[in-house]
Amino acid sequence: MSRSIVLPLLALLMLAGSAQAEQRGFGAGVIVGETAGLSAKKWLSGGGAGDGALSWSGGGDQTVQVHIDYLRHNYKLLRELAPKGARTRLSLYYGIGGRAKVDDISSDNIFSDQTDLGIRFPVGINFLFKDAPLGIFAELVPTLDLRPETAFRW
Repeated sequence: MSRSIVLPLLALLMLAGSAQAEQRGFGAGVIVGETAGLSAKKWLSGGGAGDGALSWSGGGDQTVQVHIDYLRHNYKLLRELAPKGARTRLSLYYGIGGRAKVDDISSDNIFSDQTDLGIRFPVGINFLFKDAPLGIFAELVPTLDLRPETAFRW
């Protein structure tokens, strides 16, 4: 498959995981780090959210990754850390999702041994501003890769 087909396909997969009923709305943003890319989040009822991202490596190996997660947010655990009268909301979140990582998108066969498929277990902190449509998050994501070999990664 050529690169011109792969990237739009991965973008559609990312967006497919976040279509549900609205509680807080929809957010889109950027991911900074290795890999860097675009993210999207759809808030669901009851403190849940669907999120996804399309990211790529800044190095020379042409790595592309797409993931889709279901997240649960808990505002009670971190409520006492926020100063009284703060204009922010802090939540701890955790969830489960899936990931596909293509190590060489220049290859004609992206479903070769260069493609990792795995299960993600994200855990993080979400920082939401009450008066602005802005949020910041930081997360750690243990991943159980199932293909091409079974391996546990961070």
